[in-house]
Amino acid sequence: MRRLLVGLDGTIREPLNRKRYFQHPQDQQIIVGPDVASHSYSDEWAIAGITNQGGVAAGYKSIQRCIEEQQYTLELFPQLKEIYFCPNFEGKKCFRVTRHNVHNHSKAKWSEQYRKPARGC
Repeated sequence: MRRLLVGLDGTIREPLNRKRYFQHPQDQQIIVGPDVASHSYSDEWAIAGITNQGGVAAGYKSIQRCIEEQQYTLELFPQLKEIYFCPNFEGKKCFRVTRHNVHNHSKAKWSEQYRKPARGC
């Protein structure tokens, strides 16, 4: 199966409150357009979201709240199969969020290279 990686913030979703960061998990909306474009990919494609979440490292939110944000995004944008996020500035951590699970990929072979636009997450 082919995989399409899509940046989330400012591409697929944005805060409802028009501030820079989500204030809570439901403080987000899908940007009009990407949902329509995603339908042009066949069932042979798995669409995954990717996002840096430096707000965790900066102390604006907890890992748990960040996970809840990603799971809510998966509800709002059902074409996404999973979301990968890097919660620190050094790129040393990576989590994969699905609708029902969270997986810590921080010890994978790409360790310390997770922050986009670098390779990895």
